[in-house]
Amino acid sequence: AEMSDPNRSTRVAAIVTAFEIRKQLVMAMMPDDYKKCFLQIGFAKWAGSYQGHLKYFPVLFLGPYDISEGPLRQKMYNEIKKAQKTGKRMPRLVYWYGEKIEEAFSFVPQGSCMSYEEGVAKGMHELPKPLQVKLDKGLKFTKDEEKLLTARDQMEEDLHKDP
Repeated sequence: AEMSDPNRSTRVAAIVTAFEIRKQLVMAMMPDDYKKCFLQIGFAKWAGSYQGHLKYFPVLFLGPYDISEGPLRQKMYNEIKKAQKTGKRMPRLVYWYGEKIEEAFSFVPQGSCMSYEEGVAKGMHELPKPLQVKLDKGLKFTKDEEKLLTARDQMEEDLHKDP
């Protein structure tokens, strides 16, 4: 039925055009320094632990069109609109390396995020000393430490992928 509709290509073109226009409008509402972080690896403050060496976790910064249509993208649209109204800085949408997919996405204040380069300058790409000691002694890791090790491995994998 739909595939044999003689006006199908016109309708599809209209849908695609409407999507592209909305995308351009949405992208125009975000500052350039915010957009240039999309699909970049970095670090974000993780509220999951009070242990100092587990304070920052590797993340992937995302934009509204790096995720599929659904509640998460809708929430990002809402954050963009809120920032437009209030003039406040938008939180960053992050994918947390090492998390189960259903818990892997969240919004983090920009002040709690740093670029990969900033993180490297602070030694965040290296194994924290307490973990290195445990590794050297063959001691058991806590769940959160396991998560950080997994996150670091996943980040390293992505760092070595071709863009």
